[in-house]
Amino acid sequence: MDRVPDYMKFIGEDWTPKVKKLLLVTCASRSGSSVLTEFLKQHPEIYSLQGENNVALKKVSMTPPDMADDRLTADDLSFLRETDGYLTLQREIARDLITDPVKFKNGDESVMWLAVSGANYMRQLFRKTRDANTSVRLDPERFAACFVHALDDCYASRIPRDDWKSVNTFLLARLTEQYPDFNPFLYDIDKDAMRELTGLEPDHFASQLDVIVEEPPFITLAPSKPPRVDDLNRKWLLLKTPANVYRAGFIRALFPNAEIKVIHLTRHPGASINGLVDGWVSDGFHYSAVNDLKVFYPDQDRVLDLKHWKFDMPPLWPSFTMADVYDVAGFQWSAAHWAAINYMKEFCDGYERFRFEDIVDPHKRRKSLAALSRFAIGDDSIAELPWIDRAVANSGPGGAIPAPDRWRNREKFISPRLQDGKCRELAEEFDYDV
Repeated sequence: MDRVPDYMKFIGEDWTPKVKKLLLVTCASRSGSSVLTEFLKQHPEIYSLQGENNVALKKVSMTPPDMADDRLTADDLSFLRETDGYLTLQREIARDLITDPVKFKNGDESVMWLAVSGANYMRQLFRKTRDANTSVRLDPERFAACFVHALDDCYASRIPRDDWKSVNTFLLARLTEQYPDFNPFLYDIDKDAMRELTGLEPDHFASQLDVIVEEPPFITLAPSKPPRVDDLNRKWLLLKTPANVYRAGFIRALFPNAEIKVIHLTRHPGASINGLVDGWVSDGFHYSAVNDLKVFYPDQDRVLDLKHWKFDMPPLWPSFTMADVYDVAGFQWSAAHWAAINYMKEFCDGYERFRFEDIVDPHKRRKSLAALSRFAIGDDSIAELPWIDRAVANSGPGGAIPAPDRWRNREKFISPRLQDGKCRELAEEFDYDV
């Protein structure tokens, strides 16, 4: 089941130099990039990855702990070219490429596409599930049986055939029956629905993974059409991974013939820091194993029980392994934005900054997306798509966007960090009141 997907023959092994247009969404973690990506990737002139490119980089040892931090340069790509790593990286990114989502309509050719490509979809699901759950040895045949049962479960429940979130939910529940150590709560699914299907609670499982390939919460997949060579020449490839902000030279070398445009997404530092802290105290977002990690959580006056660093690892991260979690989050927020301002501009052909708050505000969204659309693809078509309003509610773990002032519940911890020199200077640069 684990082999190079059939569509690789359409783009070739060494395909990244063929890419002519590249959109990079850069921001700090927990700043709304998943929401923005939901908007962008539905556009017919944009193709993307199912998830983030960190997974492909981990496969070629280009992320921590194999690297000191998240920085990558053109020299690192040159090193990969001297080994099998370069083509492995090309292959791993290509495995995750998607273009037009499959839409189900009577008589539509996409129904025929699914009929002949269902095996490819199941193979991709197997690979993603296997890579994410490193502590469970998945058997391909048992996985295939679970997949078929999940489709039957949807049919029995009268769930529409294009509700792939439900298909994935039923699949995860079936896998839990087959593998007692398989933890379905690590996925971006409805936790209450999973409790009802399995009778289990999240604390039934070990909270920390031994080996991290993909950061939980793991994404669920929907079937989609793979790109062709013509897409590489004509459409915009969208990459959304916060740590890419430290990899400008590497990305420029990986896509040497592409016009690169950077969408720098900002969010109020209080909201972003609060979101980062939420992640640090949750059971998700593990990134890399770290020894002697003693991050303090003042809300409960305790040291977090952690074996893994969470979110990205900027330069100087080792200085924060025994820090207050709010200092860690403030450092991660400011480091990412300083890198976007000081390094990304140097390697790109176009740079524009947009506010997350404007994208999700019903009164400002259309205007903001029209401006983004003109920058990204030269017209207003992104803002004019009918799915825009629905996409906000359907994006991100939990399917909801937190209230903009929710961070004030932790204001006594967050406000002092906003007065830090770097955070305050960036907040003023982005026109946020702190």
